[in-house]
Amino acid sequence: MRASRLALVASLLLASASWQCGEEEPEPTPVVDAGVEDAGEPDAGNPPDAGHPFPPAETFFGLWGSAPDDYWAGAANGLLYHWDGASWSWVDSGTDVALTGLWGSSRDDVWVSGAKGTLLHWDGSALSSVDSGVQSTLSCVTGTGASDAWATGGNGTILHWDGSSWSASASGTSVELTGCFARAPEDVWAVGLDGRILRFDGQAWQSVASGTLSWLSDVWAAGPDDVWVVGNGSLLLHWDGASFSEVPSNTTVQLNAVWGFASDDVRAVGHEGVVMKWNGTKWTRAYSPARVTLTNLFGTSADDYWLAGAKGTLQKMP
Repeated sequence: MRASRLALVASLLLASASWQCGEEEPEPTPVVDAGVEDAGEPDAGNPPDAGHPFPPAETFFGLWGSAPDDYWAGAANGLLYHWDGASWSWVDSGTDVALTGLWGSSRDDVWVSGAKGTLLHWDGSALSSVDSGVQSTLSCVTGTGASDAWATGGNGTILHWDGSSWSASASGTSVELTGCFARAPEDVWAVGLDGRILRFDGQAWQSVASGTLSWLSDVWAAGPDDVWVVGNGSLLLHWDGASFSEVPSNTTVQLNAVWGFASDDVRAVGHEGVVMKWNGTKWTRAYSPARVTLTNLFGTSADDYWLAGAKGTLQKMP
């Protein structure tokens, strides 16, 4: 049996990691806690206790935003939150499953994916459940517009949204696809277990050699010949338009997610609050106030992005 993305992330929380850099660690600053650890588990669909701003969220997974005053974050137990530029507020998701993926084409068109084939849609005023037709965990959701979205997940599942319904798309694999990114309608990437990398060219999904059998957790593309993939351990792969090659990450820490703002400004996050930055030449350690495992990052610009992670961590950067 193949582990789900949630099981893999959970294993990351138990793994130890070490820092690798000559610089001193910066003094930690408080993170924006989105939960109260000792408040107990809330019932799914129930609002937070009056005495606490949020129900407890052990680990955040999904993260996406359209503007500095419009971010969404998803966690286990159906916990979903929205940032309005001043504070995070709880949103009733109507489910108790883990919410692992978030993406939108605008603030009025946001998709949430999760366990048991869960797909939720925000239309600017209400959140509704949309039938996915599958029961597999949908680890990731991405897209290029209101009528072009993709969801990937367990058993090689790939679904496509055409503006009216979700339908299955042949992936040619049965491994879990944990990460995805759509740069353009004819340039979509998916990565997963066993070093699997797939690319959609506008017609069909094709397998791309990764050169590894390691679990690949996330992918981001700056252009058709400039794609980054993070994977098990401190693995970083780069696509130059012809092939993937391993690039020194300059850390020994597990890396879980990657996101960028330009070809010479890419970030990767992982264990121990580590944030690595690509400057177009090499990866170096960047400042991070977090000291917990980071599972995701997303931003609308280098001056406006968030880190998500364990222990209810949502940290605004820089």
